[in-house]
Amino acid sequence: MDIPKFRYPFDGSFPVSLSFAAQSENQEIKDKFTQWGWSGHIGLDFGCPEGAQILSVDSGEVIQSGGNGDYGESVTVKHSWGTTLYAHLQQTSVKVGDSVSAGQPLGLSGHSGSAFGDHLHFAVLPSEPDSSNGFQGYVDPTPYLQKTAPEPVQVKEVIKEVPVEKVVEKEVVKEIKVIDQAEVDRQVQEKLKQNLDANCQKANQVRKQNRQDNLDSILKLATSRPVTNDLVRDLLHVSQSTASEYLSELVSQDKLKDQGKAKAIEYIKL
Repeated sequence: MDIPKFRYPFDGSFPVSLSFAAQSENQEIKDKFTQWGWSGHIGLDFGCPEGAQILSVDSGEVIQSGGNGDYGESVTVKHSWGTTLYAHLQQTSVKVGDSVSAGQPLGLSGHSGSAFGDHLHFAVLPSEPDSSNGFQGYVDPTPYLQKTAPEPVQVKEVIKEVPVEKVVEKEVVKEIKVIDQAEVDRQVQEKLKQNLDANCQKANQVRKQNRQDNLDSILKLATSRPVTNDLVRDLLHVSQSTASEYLSELVSQDKLKDQGKAKAIEYIKL
């Protein structure tokens, strides 16, 4: 099924900070792309500030809402033509099974999960995705985003003066100054680039602290019982690969050791 035109996932205007298939200049983001198996960025990142209202682009059913591993707090909506993903939210306002219409609020933007500063990660997956396209079947949302802002128009106003002798009709044309949207976008992108390093540094500090908190939680659990990959995954609401990464790091730090079992490897605290 062809993907139809749909609205933007917010009201107002926010710049694209990372386009589809883009390769980031940030090494940590590059490493994440490699870890996730992406040939490039699989969606659009919009520079939405924290707390911006995020909206469904089309009608559909919520099939995921809440913690979603590296995506942080996210919402996934199933449409008649595919699914849309709204990730790194501050919070969600819908639950699984909810029916939503185009423009209905789904949550607030933020920087949860593996995010480098406040933004919305928006992605589109067709009903019949090409999983071999290097982007896990996701496609560029750009061609389907429907511009809703009206084009600038020239206003023509007619003023009538009525002297005693006769009626004189005077035509006055008022020109509306047309905003150069390209220049506005350029200035916004320039400002965004200036703030990127500062945002990345702040986000990295938060992520490092979150990572350390997660490692501490695993060690705390290991004081009372052996832990497994599945236990860590469910405890921290992370992906299977992230749980394995945490356990491997603690083993390399000589804080845990593994005990091979028939069904799963168990880890105990040293």
